[in-house]
Amino acid sequence: MSVTSAGSKLIADNITVDPDSFSALNLNDNGHIKVKNIIRKGSSNSFSSHINFNNGILELAADQSALFDGFNTKNPRIVSINLAAGGGTIDTNVF
Repeated sequence: MSVTSAGSKLIADNITVDPDSFSALNLNDNGHIKVKNIIRKGSSNSFSSHINFNNGILELAADQSALFDGFNTKNPRIVSINLAAGGGTIDTNVF
C-alpha cells in the first residue's frame, strides 16, 4: 500500500501487515497516515514486511505501548522500517 503526495491521507484504527505474504507500506512525498497502531500479525514469518518513509507522515491517533508490534525480528531482510533520503515524521499528538 502506498500513500503518496500532499493531500493523500489514510485514516484507520489499525493497519495490519500480513507476514503470510510479501507486503510494504510506503509513505512518500507528504503522504499522511493517521492510525492507532501498525501491527504485523499472522501465522508465519516466511515473507517480508516493510514500512518505508520517504518524506511521509505517520500520525498517531492514540497512546501506543506497542507501536509497530510484530516488527521485532532480528532479520532486516524479513522485517524493516526504512527512512529514505526524504526522511519521515512520526507525529505523536503528545500522547
